[in-house]
Amino acid sequence: MRSALRLGTVEDQLTDDDVQAYLAPWTPPARVDGLFRFARALDGIGLKQLERSMANWALPTLILWGEDDPFHTVDVAERLNAAIPSSALGLVPGCGHFLPDEAPETIFPIIAEYLRANYLRLPHGHRPPGPVLVPLEDHRLGMDEEDDAEPVVAEDQEVGPNA
Repeated sequence: MRSALRLGTVEDQLTDDDVQAYLAPWTPPARVDGLFRFARALDGIGLKQLERSMANWALPTLILWGEDDPFHTVDVAERLNAAIPSSALGLVPGCGHFLPDEAPETIFPIIAEYLRANYLRLPHGHRPPGPVLVPLEDHRLGMDEEDDAEPVVAEDQEVGPNA
């Protein structure tokens, strides 16, 4: 598993602490069958089986992909982007499979701008004051209304998916 984590990054960008964090859910006394199930799922077959249903997905979808991903090549990202009509694809040069660890300073602005454009409907580069609020449909799985405070939206902020 350590080798796969090291292989998945460009120029050995994961620290020993990063590797330990990735391995923590499967470290004894945890059961390792979840680790093997996870590893078998990396073959891309599951994604291929979903391609037809992806054509009906309407939720805005941002796909960020490392151009040097040794596990899933860029053509997989391009297939996903083509299969999901509401998607946008960002290819990150010089990165492998673990983008949040390899290029956080690159992907954070991309994600922030994507959220602003798709949920606040603000043009590129116009930063509203305060956090970007992302409305979610009510999928709280049985949580009571009191458990989750209502988000506060400033008068000048529009919240909702693109029309």
